[in-house]
Amino acid sequence: MLDWLVKIPGSEFLTYFGLMSLIGIGVGWWLVRGRDDGYPLPDKNQFDPTTFAVLRGRWQIVIDMVVVQLIERNVVGIAEKVGKKTLFIKKKTIELSPVEQVVYNYLLVSKTVSQFDCSDMKVSMENALQPVYRELERIHLYKTGKEVFYTKLITYFMMFCLDILVISKIYFAIIYNKPFSFLVILMLLMSFSIFRIVKPGDRVTQLGYKYMREVSKHFSWLKTDLGKHSKGRAALHNYVLGTAIFGVGILASSEIFDGYQAFAVSKRYTLSDGVGNYYGSGDSGGSGGGCSGCGGCGGGN
Repeated sequence: MLDWLVKIPGSEFLTYFGLMSLIGIGVGWWLVRGRDDGYPLPDKNQFDPTTFAVLRGRWQIVIDMVVVQLIERNVVGIAEKVGKKTLFIKKKTIELSPVEQVVYNYLLVSKTVSQFDCSDMKVSMENALQPVYRELERIHLYKTGKEVFYTKLITYFMMFCLDILVISKIYFAIIYNKPFSFLVILMLLMSFSIFRIVKPGDRVTQLGYKYMREVSKHFSWLKTDLGKHSKGRAALHNYVLGTAIFGVGILASSEIFDGYQAFAVSKRYTLSDGVGNYYGSGDSGGSGGGCSGCGGCGGGN
């Protein structure tokens, strides 16, 4: 093996390594993400918006949905204060769900766009969502902690094998004074590609992705319906469901909720750990303060 690494020309090695990387990524994707194990899809009307939001993008999307829900209930408002858009509590209440309570407590002190930092709510929101996570795990739409551990183990083992191979070739290239910079670049690209394609930290199962695609089709009428009522309050409750399923892009058709898009968590965090699942929502990305550093804040559940 070592003799082969020493003698094989660099161009041939790159070809073999590229093929092995593709095979490894394909096998890793199938083992980690490519199976739904034949479990049945739940009914598309079975869950509330919070569950849909978790499947779409975990606790970050839940925050967006909850804020929209509290605005719809007239508990939270958006106003210009000192020339800055500000989220604040309009009406005090104790009639709140656990996830609403997290956002409500956070907004007891008004927040501008730059102050609205989703990472401040992460632990509390994750705790409030534990019952939802456990139910999704029970029906196989969500991976358990043990399943995520094994998917990461598979991915890291695959990367270790490929890295050892290319590092050994780099070692011999240094000894025999051969160029090796392209090997380093290739190794980095391979590692990046594995994480982007395999996504070992993603908690949503393939069945979960399939389910959300079906949910998106089933509720596609929401986009048309909300467009017709963009200037009224008749369909405000539908914006909560629409945000959970399609993301904050659906708020653009509403004069009442449009101001929240500057705060929206799902338009400001990156997807480095495989969370944040987009199902043709029309979200176009965005900028803002606060949550830009929470990308892949993801951990936990």
